Amino acid sequence: MANLRFRKGDFPKAYRANLDQMARAATAAMGETALAAKTAARASIAAAGFSAKVQNAMRANAYPSAGASLSPAALIFNKIRYSAIFQTGGTIDGSPLLWLPIEANLPGTSGGKWTPARYAQSVGALVSVNLPGRRPMLFAAKKRGPPLFVGIERVTLRKRLNVDEAVAAAAAALPSRYAAKLKDQ
Repeated sequence: MANLRFRKGDFPKAYRANLDQMARAATAAMGETALAAKTAARASIAAAGFSAKVQNAMRANAYPSAGASLSPAALIFNKIRYSAIFQTGGTIDGSPLLWLPIEANLPGTSGGKWTPARYAQSVGALVSVNLPGRRPMLFAAKKRGPPLFVGIERVTLRKRLNVDEAVAAAAAALPSRYAAKLKDQ
């Protein structure tokens, strides 16, 4: 059996030194895990056929942002509020209708997607045409032309991507990342 001797104050000092190493390793591992989760989530979004703009809305913040902590954390989120519907699938109800743009009939979309309100503000008024047995449509009020929007009561979306699975896979690798970072200290 080994006989260990410490002078007064040596043990807390050695303990704090190890805590600092563990904190640096934990913080670095969490930062790498957050980055891996964001990358995997963006790949899942790309595989589902979404644009680069939607992919880049996926974010990962690691905490603390500076320094080291024994309790680091990561927040993985999407800046697009309605993105969860593509993760779970579901039905979106209009109030009373959802107006879907007919892109081929609308002017170029240089500043975002067309909505009836945006069209009325930037181009001109719209008029609604309701024919029996057909969906309601919106046309430009000043000129004759094709319909610009079609109204529907609800739309059901299928599940198109699995961001949760991508994030869980990245999180599962956290212990091995921590062990590697601790070894590097």
